[in-house]
Amino acid sequence: MDASASSMLRSAFHVVPPEEVLARRADGRRRTGEGFGLATLTLLGIGASIGSGIFVITGVAARAAGPAVVLCFLLAGMSSLLSGACYGELASRLPVAGGIYVYLRCSLGELVALVVSINLLVDYVVGAAVLARSFAAYVARGVPALSSFAPLARGTGILSPNPYAPLLVLLMSALLVRSAAHSARTNNALTALKLAVIAVVLGAGLPSAHPELLTPLAPTGAAAIIDTTALLAFSYTGFDAIANAAEDVERPARVVPAATALCICTCAALYAAVSFLLVASVPFEQIDVAAPIAQIFAPSGGGGGGGGGGGGGGGGGLAWLQTLISIGSAAGVATTLLVGLFAQARVLLGIARDAPIHALRPLARESVGTRTPWAAHACCGLVAATLAALLDVQELAPFLSAGVLMSYAAAAIAVLVLRMDAAPVDADLPRTTRRSRGALACFCVAVPVASRLAEALPWSFSWYASIVASVLSAVPFALLQKYGAAPAGVFSMPLVPFLPLIALTCQLLLLANLPWQAGARIAAVAVLVVGAFVASYAPIVDNSTLRVTLLPGGEVRSGALPARAHADEAAGARAESERAEAAARAGADQGDEAARGDAAPAAAPSSAAPPRDASAS
Repeated sequence: MDASASSMLRSAFHVVPPEEVLARRADGRRRTGEGFGLATLTLLGIGASIGSGIFVITGVAARAAGPAVVLCFLLAGMSSLLSGACYGELASRLPVAGGIYVYLRCSLGELVALVVSINLLVDYVVGAAVLARSFAAYVARGVPALSSFAPLARGTGILSPNPYAPLLVLLMSALLVRSAAHSARTNNALTALKLAVIAVVLGAGLPSAHPELLTPLAPTGAAAIIDTTALLAFSYTGFDAIANAAEDVERPARVVPAATALCICTCAALYAAVSFLLVASVPFEQIDVAAPIAQIFAPSGGGGGGGGGGGGGGGGGLAWLQTLISIGSAAGVATTLLVGLFAQARVLLGIARDAPIHALRPLARESVGTRTPWAAHACCGLVAATLAALLDVQELAPFLSAGVLMSYAAAAIAVLVLRMDAAPVDADLPRTTRRSRGALACFCVAVPVASRLAEALPWSFSWYASIVASVLSAVPFALLQKYGAAPAGVFSMPLVPFLPLIALTCQLLLLANLPWQAGARIAAVAVLVVGAFVASYAPIVDNSTLRVTLLPGGEVRSGALPARAHADEAAGARAESERAEAAARAGADQGDEAARGDAAPAAAPSSAAPPRDASAS
């Protein structure tokens, strides 16, 4: 392996010390001018979660799992609570912009951090497009004249232009560019409106629910419950947005974990209540996946399909709520989109700050006054608006959860790695740590493979086999590695390594049960990221014959600026040269002091010399 390839490989898996990352926080905290508190941060997470779950994905999940959708939301909430605890420790330990990218760069290296964070960005951008299309559908329901003025969508298949969908994306992006504080206040107001609408829905709809629609509980089978639970992981992405806002929080060590727990528990309770109302009011096979909540109170009586005439009357009698539901639902989707754009811009900012891919470096630009990352917001907003204007929601749905689940699993791995009693970053890893990291990699491969192999068994044995395989795979972590405590003053996840391993197992099992398109998307994004990473080192080969000369002042003499690897080598050589010069100066100073000490006894004779010289002359 030549020097350039070796340098690229070292950089790909180079781990940055957390102390180096924390050095940026003092500068980054001046971005908004005011820090987020517990209430604002909790509403930020709820605003990101409630909307994508209740107002968009609920219909898709109910059609897939039937009345068991309530159980799916609770299972996804329990899994997200474990992952949220991992995020809480990481965000309180590394409260800077970048989220999962920063956490993985401090634990697994730069290339792994890029692959996972770019996959998460794909989910965020595609999710923003899905939300924008849903917003247009809700507005069309509330204001029918818009559909007659301009068709909601044209074309068939994946290309289905929509003139209204990108408008909200561009509006929210402009609001975020102004300042994070104004965006937070807007989110607080819209989230309060959304929660009020949910309260009205529950209060008005529960009395007319039809319990007979809840049987059978799982009409589509147990496998559909697992697949739907994996799909619903995107409904709890609020805690990821909370972690990405940690740089703007006054006391992240206390506020971020508390806001994460409050957000997940509140969202799980609301999801369970609203999904129960949906499947108890409308037969699951008749649910409108585009706008399911408004269908409950449609004038046609959505609940009458399974509950006889009484259901239809109950729905028709509450027809006046349809417009309110559509407007409130649109407001909820707007908050989810707003916070999603906020979070994805923070992830992109973290990547662009380090600029491992040089083309992303301009995206780290910030406004002078408010310190908002306007370039990252503009990039994310334009891409999401383009997708929303051109692509159909149903064509985008299979791609939503892959990056989210991948980032959740990576967060659990980051907690385990950072808790290992490893040597300093620049030293060789001790043998026990190397073995533990190898066991961790084997565990991440064994659990999905065991889950897939278990599908060949009868259902009564398949999940038993998966659980047994997961437990046996976790044994090496208890035998080969000890785990230290988190640094003082930050949130410490309890029962390490057991709870992170449970969280990791849940995410790996859910990843294994995603559609094949999701896995293909992860692989395609990974190939593109690795290609871009290698391309950023392409000048290394072209400049391999250049001779770089280090001048005494640290200047680099060459025909052009050296490539990144040469810059790293030059920096190391310059540091070594400076240390040698410092040692030489120290030796010279000691020699001068010794010479002055030897010359002191001869000072008197030498003082008489000038008169002799003068007289002789």
